[in-house]
This record gives sequence, C-alpha cells and structure tokens, in this order.
Amino acid sequence: VESRNFQSRKSVLEYDDVMNKQRIVMYEERMNVLRGGDVHEQILKYIPDYVAEVLSSAVNVESMPELWNEVELNEALEAKVLPEGTNYVTRERLMKWDYEIALKKISQKVEKEYEKKIEDLKALGVDFHAIERRVLLMTVDRNWIDHIDAMDQLRKGISLRAYGQVDPIISYKKEGYDMFDEMIARIQRTTISTLLKVKIEI
Repeated sequence: VESRNFQSRKSVLEYDDVMNKQRIVMYEERMNVLRGGDVHEQILKYIPDYVAEVLSSAVNVESMPELWNEVELNEALEAKVLPEGTNYVTRERLMKWDYEIALKKISQKVEKEYEKKIEDLKALGVDFHAIERRVLLMTVDRNWIDHIDAMDQLRKGISLRAYGQVDPIISYKKEGYDMFDEMIARIQRTTISTLLKVKIEI
C-alpha cells in the first residue's frame, strides 16, 4: 500500500511539474508586459512565420515563385499583412526570386509598412507600443486559460492509456509540451495578425 501511495504521489508531482514549468514561462511573459516592457522587437520576430503561413495559403510554395499567380498572392498579402493597394509582388520580382528570397523580401516589406503605420499614428499622438502590449497581453491570457483547461482534460484522460502498456506520465509530458508549443505559435500568429491589420480611429 505504501509503495502504491508513493507511486501515486510521484505521479501527481510529475503532472504538476509539467504545468509549473509552463506556468513560469507564461507568468514571466505576462509580468514583462504588465511592467510596461517594450515588446516591439519581440512582435517583429513574429512576422516571417506569419508571412510564411500566408504564402502557403495563397500559392504552392513547393514550386518556383515564377509559377505563382501574383494577382492572387497580392490579394492574400493585402488581406492579411500589407495595406490595401500595395501590389508589392510583381511578375518581374517573381522571375528573380526563389522561395527563401521571396519570404525574406515580403517579410521585410511587411515590417517596413508596419513601422510606417506606427510612425504615422505616433504623429497623431497614438502610442502604438501600448497597443502592442495590450493585444499581446489579451492574447496570452485568453490562450493560457484555454491551455489550462486542455491540460486538465489531457491529465484526466491520459491515465486510461496505462491499460495499453503506455506510460501515462511520458505521454502527458510529450503531448503537454506539444500543446504548449502550439499555444505559443497560436499566440504569436494571433498577435501579429491583429496588429498588422488593426485600424485605429482618432
């Protein structure tokens, strides 16, 4: 009985250890934002991955850019990451680019337009960096709450796998960290997609 109780307590500690490590990461992120930390450079790092997602949704990234449809690609880019009417992608550019160059050039254009929007709003008295912090904080909080619920459901259901000769702790750790990585990616995607296209009315 003592051995079984020890194993039970050990399992609880193992489960708690996973959530505690994730909690530390998230609370550090929240405290940085709440203290008024500048998250602008962090936000900029989200752009290339999001641009890559937009490219994948608009064109066949396995083929050379010269085979892409520039009209459809511009429509997708302007719907998600660039101002309307930019028409950044031209046939001439596609003929010169490979995928990596296309991703780099488009990401740089997105960053340039984003910085321009911030400067234009600053001239009107808008502190867009405060908006960046607010959007990031709201996105973190919403996704973290959902993640806690998902981890609780995972914990409740994963013990049943012990009957299939699968160590539930190992499964919980692996799936828990995979879910955490997915949550981080979702936070980054949601934050940058919101900030790139948000319209501020003065």
